Amino acid sequence: MADSWLTTRLRHPGRCFAVVAASMLVLDQVVKMLQRSFLPLGTTMTVIPGFFYLRSLKNRGAAFSILEGQMPIFFLVAAVMAVFLIVFWRAERPRSVLPVVSTALIAAGGVGNLIDRVVFGGVYDLINVTFFPFAVFNIADLCMTLGVIAFALWFIFFDGLASLSERRGGAPR
Repeated sequence: MADSWLTTRLRHPGRCFAVVAASMLVLDQVVKMLQRSFLPLGTTMTVIPGFFYLRSLKNRGAAFSILEGQMPIFFLVAAVMAVFLIVFWRAERPRSVLPVVSTALIAAGGVGNLIDRVVFGGVYDLINVTFFPFAVFNIADLCMTLGVIAFALWFIFFDGLASLSERRGGAPR
């Protein structure tokens, strides 16, 4: 695929990762702090009628409240995710924008929700949009979702498969 800003090589990928991850983690935690301070649980506030609402919930499970109260599973998933990110960074040494930013988003989202689980016993969810009427989510969830999508796009359409093929001795793309 043609070069684009998504595949631009970064001089300091570790710094980029740290800035993106820290920024999104701070944003997530500040939004959740404001939610706890100004929007009691169970409250809904209309932002854009018929489209965007703030709905204050505390989810003790995963998406759609599945596995409610199963904290050991969530800690295990967070640990597996951390190991994956560390192994990926050590093996791949990403230098282009897409894998660096996508892994930073995944890390920020995972840590943001982990903080909630450890400190508050559940994840605070707030964002409710009508095109996802079945879900209320938070900034950390959004980071993880966008990070996983971006990582998959990088892996499939950009450098990911090519670098694996080269390491295994196959022909590069």
